[in-house]
Amino acid sequence: MMKKTKILLATALLALSASVLAADVQVEQGAIGRWAGAEATNCFFLGKSYKPVDGACYYPVDMAKRPAVYEIARTVNGVLETASLEVIEKPCELEEIDFPKEEYVNLSPEDANRHWGEQAEVKSVLRQTRPRDPEFSLALGKPSSPLPNGDNFGVCRKFNDIDKNRHTGIDYPVGMGNNVLSVAAGTVSLTGDHFFSGQSVYVNHGNGLTTMYFHLSEINVAKGDKVQKGDSIGKIGSTGRSTGPHLHLGARWLNQRINPNLLMTDPASYPQVNK
Repeated sequence: MMKKTKILLATALLALSASVLAADVQVEQGAIGRWAGAEATNCFFLGKSYKPVDGACYYPVDMAKRPAVYEIARTVNGVLETASLEVIEKPCELEEIDFPKEEYVNLSPEDANRHWGEQAEVKSVLRQTRPRDPEFSLALGKPSSPLPNGDNFGVCRKFNDIDKNRHTGIDYPVGMGNNVLSVAAGTVSLTGDHFFSGQSVYVNHGNGLTTMYFHLSEINVAKGDKVQKGDSIGKIGSTGRSTGPHLHLGARWLNQRINPNLLMTDPASYPQVNK
């Protein structure tokens, strides 16, 4: 019986190894896979159906998605094609911040209630999947010009030696008062003055993609406004829990938290389905 159990276990491990080796594309947490080479009409991932962008299907992987092999699919000329996507773990680098405003680190009950109320509205906005047709092409534009480097997406943060949530966007050290630009056409889905993110703008670009711009000093748009790529939507500031003037840019695609820098690069550089 023991020998049979060992054989079954070895067989299962071999099957698992084969499934990993057979993955058609490997995508790091917080990154995006791409399936091009044919004009797709629909894309499928995580139980969702959505549209291709310029004929290619994109598969956004959340920054905390469990490493495993997942099925992806697309339709081409009415035929369903499937492939496998392996999620690769991205190590979480530690960022330690000494923050002078203690009320933003240890929240009062009133501030905590305010924050969770704001988050309920934000989550509703980020779940939006309409309009289904994308109003954007890749690569997206820059949210400010010029745009300094920023690379702190996904870091594990400590404020005053207290563990806090991972950073879901990128901070760009843009100077106070500079224009904040929409990275693509879309509709303003939410504006607000929120506890942590300060003066904030959310833009729905269709096909499940939303970008968000935090810590502004001024907002130039209102909910429901149509914007074009490069339109000014506000000005750089330091509102909310902020260490100084900068722009926080975040991106959700199919409600997956992804690295916004990738959306501003040539999509041909994304991991490609090899099938």
